[in-house]
Amino acid sequence: MLKVISITNLALVERLQIDFSPGLNLLSGETGSGKSIIIDALGLLQGGRASQEMIRTGADRAAVEGLFDLEGNEPLLNLLATAGIEGLDEGLVIRREITGSGRGRIFVNHQMATTALLKSIQPHIIDLHGQGDQQSLLSPEAQLNLLDA
Repeated sequence: MLKVISITNLALVERLQIDFSPGLNLLSGETGSGKSIIIDALGLLQGGRASQEMIRTGADRAAVEGLFDLEGNEPLLNLLATAGIEGLDEGLVIRREITGSGRGRIFVNHQMATTALLKSIQPHIIDLHGQGDQQSLLSPEAQLNLLDA
């Protein structure tokens, strides 16, 4: 479960931190209120494509960081152990940095990582649903994770 997301210099956002509560969390608001920026930030944490155009005007870099609770998520713990990710006692921290040169860096629990690793972690930590989107509940892997949990 996502506990906290921190966004710095992404699009129009200079600095934002959102603390999520256990259970269902919804983002709602009027058009132009910034929901898309938060969704884009979550997409970066999932291994989505980053570009220098995402950096706030006047800034030289942007960053998104998420803290995830791993309690009861044995499939993810096994995947992270196989990947050599350590320090999971306090949870999982994913950080994406985007620089003005277009190059970015990914950290998983303060260790360098790849987008491939983020994409393999994604089904275990984030499930976004929007109007008309495909739902991950159709994925057999997601069904097994829900059943196991």
